[in-house]
Amino acid sequence: MFKNRSIDCEQSREIDSAVCSGSSVQPVRLNPINGGAWCLPALHPDIPHVLDMGDKVTEQILANLALEAHAHGVALPGGKFTTIQKTLQAQWNTSIAAACGSHLPLSIHMGFSVSQTALKVQISPTGNLAVLRMKPVVDALNKARKGLGWWVFEAASAATQDRYPIYRVQDAADFLEYNHYAGAHFNDESFIEEYNQSSGGEEDLTREQMEQELNFFWPSDLIKAVDGHTWMLARMEHDPATHKRSPLGKKPYIATLNEVQKFLKGRAPKELKTIVADFLALLHELARPDSLMKDTAAPHHEDDDYEYGAECIGASCALVWNDEDMVLDLIQHHEVEMQEHGEYEEIHIEFKADPSNQVSVSRLVQSIKDFVTRHAAIGKALSHFEVIK
Repeated sequence: MFKNRSIDCEQSREIDSAVCSGSSVQPVRLNPINGGAWCLPALHPDIPHVLDMGDKVTEQILANLALEAHAHGVALPGGKFTTIQKTLQAQWNTSIAAACGSHLPLSIHMGFSVSQTALKVQISPTGNLAVLRMKPVVDALNKARKGLGWWVFEAASAATQDRYPIYRVQDAADFLEYNHYAGAHFNDESFIEEYNQSSGGEEDLTREQMEQELNFFWPSDLIKAVDGHTWMLARMEHDPATHKRSPLGKKPYIATLNEVQKFLKGRAPKELKTIVADFLALLHELARPDSLMKDTAAPHHEDDDYEYGAECIGASCALVWNDEDMVLDLIQHHEVEMQEHGEYEEIHIEFKADPSNQVSVSRLVQSIKDFVTRHAAIGKALSHFEVIK
């Protein structure tokens, strides 16, 4: 059928419709043409040398991620497939729901950013901020065993490790300092002095005048809101005797890990043991050496050749000691200030992979799984606090 290619080469001709029948494969007739065996065809200059696959490449990368996740135990969803984006979202939503169970569903959004050179999974809060009151649980545990409640308080605050988005009690003090006038000491007198100095010294306002002209909270308001536990605010103040900065307020006694384990083995109400056990499991998860949560990257903005980090706003929840009104006002004021005048980012956690490297994609899947495990452990522990809103 084929002639000797050293003499001439062959080309396809028009398809002969007469030979088609049923579902058979139609043959392609080949006839010889004159020409050397080493003559290469040339492309018309209007034909691009590189084809832009566009969305097809995106879908291929996401499909590969979904299949890799399935191979690592994150099952593909059942039912009809619509788009790969929706399938991938449903796949991970099902995994998160299964990991968290009936515990407090902290508000987190998982997004996927894809290009031909980078695959990113981005974690950000949603607009639904859960507000959790800590005082009742902490007081009950302190009553059951000295320092046990403060141990839980510290464990809850540690959940922000590896950029997990939670507004802590001390963050309210940060916002008060950042957005108002902070002096060497976290007290009202220092605020008044700093404000008058910043105004150029043209007019020294008294506290009464400042309260009439300005609308902001005082340090004493926040200290009162935490029942005088100034150490919760994690502030530093200047010591004129030593000329050094020292922590504001002395920490109370905090139970040791050995005391926590003895409490779990001893006789105590089951509900209190459950709380302690869940926070102990959280601390173990935070310290797990093989967790890939350490791979989290801070989001950044690009300005020519200069990259700089932006402050993250938003959170899955806000931890308050007792009164939520002041804390929520400070959070809202801070977020508005950042949106209007600062550089901010809503993406808190970002995992990256090279989509052309299957080992890199596999590690990305494991990183997301580790995040889901962390998210579930945090939600289970924090679910013991009272939900205010």
